[in-house]
Parts: sequence; structure tokens; C-alpha cells
Amino acid sequence: MTEAAETEYLSALLERSQGRIGVAAELAGVDPRSLFDRLRKHGIRKENFR
Repeated sequence: MTEAAETEYLSALLERSQGRIGVAAELAGVDPRSLFDRLRKHGIRKENFR
């Protein structure tokens, strides 16, 4: 997955989950910590989706 595609996907997950990491991780089928690390890598803040 390209950087831009991953950023878009992560943003869509957070939008769908209203910024809740646990819910977004469940939707993606990944560990919440792993999702959080990816968000940080891309500079995405969950607060922007609440």
C-alpha cells in the first residue's frame, strides 16, 4: 500500500469510528497499539475526527 493510500485508509477508519482507536482497530482487524503507531507515523491525530 502506498503512503497516500494508507493515509487515506487510516483517515477513513477514524472518520467511521469518530476518532476512537479501539473501534477503528476492530474495524481494521488489527491491534489498537499497531493502529496507533501507524497513525503517528502518518501524522494523523484522532482528535481531528471527533
